[in-house]
Amino acid sequence: METGEISDREICASSLSGVKRRRVTVDDKLDHQPCVNVKFKSLTKESKRKLNELLQEWSK
Repeated sequence: METGEISDREICASSLSGVKRRRVTVDDKLDHQPCVNVKFKSLTKESKRKLNELLQEWSK
């Protein structure tokens, strides 16, 4: 996979302490799945496709 420039990274999981978390809504409280959100400034189409494939595989 080609390298993209990371501009912002947020990781949220209810079991981790000292980690930035997004605001929790009532619906989120019912779903206790950890989440990962990574934003890139630049990423090739092929890298985006590969990243999406890996994230789909990881979420199974």
